[in-house]
Amino acid sequence: MRYYLLDSAPPRHAVRVLVEKEIRLPGLSLVLAIIGSSHFLEIRSGETILSELLTCPNPAITAALGSGSAIGKLESWRRGLRRDGLRYQFECWHRVHTDGQFALETARLSAPAANRLLYVFPPEDGGSGAVTCLEWQQRGNQAIVATYHTFPDELAIIHSRSLVDTVETGAQP
Repeated sequence: MRYYLLDSAPPRHAVRVLVEKEIRLPGLSLVLAIIGSSHFLEIRSGETILSELLTCPNPAITAALGSGSAIGKLESWRRGLRRDGLRYQFECWHRVHTDGQFALETARLSAPAANRLLYVFPPEDGGSGAVTCLEWQQRGNQAIVATYHTFPDELAIIHSRSLVDTVETGAQP
């Protein structure tokens, strides 16, 4: 997987948006999107724009943005920043499961919910299709977006969590 944090809107010309949802909070607008190669999160607060992309290797994205930060089979990975009254934190985990654990977690992620975007990719080679699930919670001016990307051939799930909120300029972390 490749992680990008951009100071601009996501490169829609380089991705295929499968499903998306806009969420508005006090002082914030978020666009969550499942794309053909994973997901993006577009964050707007006043004049500030940030975009998080987590993607499988994709030549169109690499051509548009470069190679990004590689997220391998690490136990966990983190990034964060504060800018112009906006706080952003990102964490990502890669977990390999047993057959039973993977089946249970995939079933849980595949269930529809009001605060969830979901896409089940067509199966390849007669196996089961990969699932991408984006869930969100809102509390005041804070949003927490959790993403899950399943890889059936590896029995692996990449799970990320992004926290976005507005903070007073000059406030301490």
